[in-house]
Amino acid sequence: MKIHLLKSAALGLVLIGVGCARAPAPELHEVTLPRGSTLATTHGVNIAVSAQDSAFHGFRHGELSITNSAGRVVYHTLLTASHPAKVRLSLPVGAGTLLATLTTADGASTHANVPIAGGNATWSFE
Repeated sequence: MKIHLLKSAALGLVLIGVGCARAPAPELHEVTLPRGSTLATTHGVNIAVSAQDSAFHGFRHGELSITNSAGRVVYHTLLTASHPAKVRLSLPVGAGTLLATLTTADGASTHANVPIAGGNATWSFE
């Protein structure tokens, strides 16, 4: 009986050892990413928004809101024809467009989908 118990215990240890014997995890210098991939989840985007006088409907200025694709306002400022808005924001890498909204003093709003291309997003309200 003792021999049978010892054989069973030895077999159990062998099976546990075989189950744990896997290929070692690769070291960091062995990990590769596909070409063009990056671990970054955000990147800086230069945003420049301007407006001509006619975009303000006779008023001297308007409020500019920049909204991301999730509907969150990421930037808000006053905008005049002589003072364009320029800002650099950290946005998700996959963001393709922003929504720019120009609201004048009479409450009228003009919306524009501003594409992000090469780390830049530029728009001019006319």
